[in-house]
Amino acid sequence: MEPSALTILELLAEGAPAERLQAFAARARRGESDARSLAAVEEGVRLARTVHERCEQRRQREAGLSALLSVALELAGPLGPRSLLDLVTRRARLLLGTDLACVVLPGADGGPALVRAADGHVSARTVGLALPTLADLGDAAVTGAIPVWTPDYPHDERVRHSPALDAAVAAEGVRGVLVAPLGRGGPGGALYLADRSPRHFTHEEISLVGLLGELVGAALEKATALERARTELSALSTRHEQSERRLRTTAELRELHHRLIGRALEGAAPSALTEAAAARTGGALRVLAADGTVLDTTGGAPAWGDEEGDGPATVAAHTAGRPVALGEGRWAAPVRARGTALGTVLLRQDRPVTDTDVQVLGILAEAMAVLLLGVEAGSSAAPGRRRDGHLDDLLTGPSPLVGQTGRYPLDPGRPHVVLVALTKTGELGRAVAWAALHAHRTGGLAGERRDLLVLVLPGTDPGQAARAVMDELAPLLDGAVTLAGAGPVTHQAAASAAFEEAHQCLDAMIALGATGCAASARELGFFGALLSDDRDVPAFVHAAIGPVLDYDRQRFTELTKTLEAWFRSGGSPTYAAQQLFVHPNTVSRRLERIGGLLGPDWQQPDHTLKIQLALRLHGIRQSLLARRGGAPDEITGRPG
Repeated sequence: MEPSALTILELLAEGAPAERLQAFAARARRGESDARSLAAVEEGVRLARTVHERCEQRRQREAGLSALLSVALELAGPLGPRSLLDLVTRRARLLLGTDLACVVLPGADGGPALVRAADGHVSARTVGLALPTLADLGDAAVTGAIPVWTPDYPHDERVRHSPALDAAVAAEGVRGVLVAPLGRGGPGGALYLADRSPRHFTHEEISLVGLLGELVGAALEKATALERARTELSALSTRHEQSERRLRTTAELRELHHRLIGRALEGAAPSALTEAAAARTGGALRVLAADGTVLDTTGGAPAWGDEEGDGPATVAAHTAGRPVALGEGRWAAPVRARGTALGTVLLRQDRPVTDTDVQVLGILAEAMAVLLLGVEAGSSAAPGRRRDGHLDDLLTGPSPLVGQTGRYPLDPGRPHVVLVALTKTGELGRAVAWAALHAHRTGGLAGERRDLLVLVLPGTDPGQAARAVMDELAPLLDGAVTLAGAGPVTHQAAASAAFEEAHQCLDAMIALGATGCAASARELGFFGALLSDDRDVPAFVHAAIGPVLDYDRQRFTELTKTLEAWFRSGGSPTYAAQQLFVHPNTVSRRLERIGGLLGPDWQQPDHTLKIQLALRLHGIRQSLLARRGGAPDEITGRPG
């Protein structure tokens, strides 16, 4: 063997770098060796360099596999999905020596893909970036289950670009990109590695990143399953704790129910029941009788203000027939037995009301019902029931309105008015509950009679009293309420007659189509008696003067006023013109128009009587509707 060959082998054995082989070849070229020997040296150096490169590739592959094994060991640890993604991006970037690494995962329920983690990024918009898909490279990698790369992404025309990804790439200055799918049929995401300068990735690098993607996909699937299991275990533990708390609460409520019912059967004072309930809720409790009388107030939470809000609270609770929320920290529960309203229990507290608080409120209401049904409770704790029981006696019995012994709880020195109200079907119970409280506050009586709400209140003007009650009651009801009044009266015989008069006035208002209004029999005059028998007044008015009313409404004319002035002046156009402050010729032209609308015989005696009556009825109806707040164009002669 020639000395030069031995020298080359020695250099390979020593692991000398490629530069020393090149230097040896250069010395041989400078020497005086013949051409044959020089060619042998050149060939030996070339072969030695090939061997050296293969050894170097093997060392790099071994180093990459060693690093990959180290990553696999780290991924096998108990990591959550977030920590795992941070680890992957950091180690993947170091493994290939790239400038940037990030993981993109598909969105939930078909949403856009998101950049879930990144390392080496310089733009704040990278992490969390939403992409309609994984972009062209990512889709190709996931679909083909192999890594995909490009040496210069911004200038590679083979890649289908997306505006969102291109903007992120420009912000990061990315050029060379290598994408590997995560797992095999796993989450469906992709691992992106990128350099900020053009880069041609080697086969060893591509293979190494492919293996890393498989490891990451498996680890991510395991971490996701572990996180899901932890969440389910935590939820199961929470449900178990909640179930135990509910069992304890149920036992405590059962014990409270037995204790309060037992105390109620023993005839304990209302305060004994409310104090026991207040100790459980921590709020303030108030018990009202059916007429609004405060039977007891206990608890130290929010201070109780005036009683103006108790009426709507009572109405709401008795309408629902169960505890109802009145606002933040305020609830009301009805006290009922055998369909009879006995009172209301109110709760107020600073903190939010819980389901347990509502159940305690219901238990207290039930115990109060038992207490108020007792003999002693009926004589000492339910003044509202005794008070409402006098209404039938007042309207039917032979005694004075207020006797010397005070048989009826009304002020003997004041006159009273009688009001009758018709409510929408299903609203009477709510109206009666409110009326009981209103009567208690004003010193009157309230109740139900003939499917109507009846109030006997102190006052001298029944119309004004009816409208005052309308203003308070109407906002509490879902449908319209119609109120009629009569009086004032000071004796029971007059009260009974006033009730019939108010009832007759109510019938007249219904016949006039003036539902939703409030008036008195005095305000309707003789028309109240005339219209009390369910006559269809709107149809009568429309048949008599409907064309004139429609003409005025559509053209904003004053034919109706002209007709009324003409009748008041005894049929004289001149006097009618003076009343209307117009020229007599104007009145004549209007009368001609009226004749064209009502017919040529409208001035015949029988027709004029019908027209005058219709005008009076229309005027009363218009006045009632105006009091209700109806707009002028709502007041027509059309039948309603």
